Amino acid sequence: MTLSELAIAVAEELAVLGAGQSLSAEDDALIKRRYERVRLLYGHRGYMHWAATDDIPDGADDGTTLLTAYSCARPFGLPKDPALREEGERLLALYRDRGYPRKTTKFKAF
Repeated sequence: MTLSELAIAVAEELAVLGAGQSLSAEDDALIKRRYERVRLLYGHRGYMHWAATDDIPDGADDGTTLLTAYSCARPFGLPKDPALREEGERLLALYRDRGYPRKTTKFKAF
């Protein structure tokens, strides 16, 4: 999932974007800023391993969408629904526990 696809998915999850509508530049930027906060927070917790410029990996997209939607609720004038956060964390935990592809490291023997 690209960041643009994420922004649309988040807006649809929050029901602030109807079918056939497009995001304003301000809303798109807000969602992407909130996503970066979520990515950093959950990266430190071991849920998200990818870089800010990377696409969101398959299997992590639904959880990432829900957590970003939770983070974006208040700026869109909506109450934060804890169910979004809980389900997002559950889905990312499943992704993490399945053994997401990690970056390989080279071992150098002396």
